[in-house]
Amino acid sequence: MNSRLSPPARLRRALFALVFTLAVLTTAVAVTVAYRAAAADAPAGAPAIAGAVDETSDGAVTEADGILPAGAGPFDDRYPGIARLSPALLDALRRAAKDASADNSRRASRPACGGHRYAGARSLSPR
Repeated sequence: MNSRLSPPARLRRALFALVFTLAVLTTAVAVTVAYRAAAADAPAGAPAIAGAVDETSDGAVTEADGILPAGAGPFDDRYPGIARLSPALLDALRRAAKDASADNSRRASRPACGGHRYAGARSLSPR
């Protein structure tokens, strides 16, 4: 296979590379301008991203931001992450937790094998 390109082919390749590079640069500039314009329209002190949390000076997210400690549940109103939920969402969360708890207690009250021994099951105790 001949690796040398004819002069018109080299010219087409160079023009394609130039057009592609200009398209990438134009896109990068447009995205940067749009981002800066959106940031300039945001109210002073507002997070840069909608829904972002407030962070302490070291960047850590705290309970005040809504993070929940291990073991916190849907009935722990002392945590802002639970207390600040919308009433409809909090109600749905609590109903789901109650339903899950009821399902778990029903499963725990019956044996895993359905209450009977399988015909081919052997005892694990030594004979």
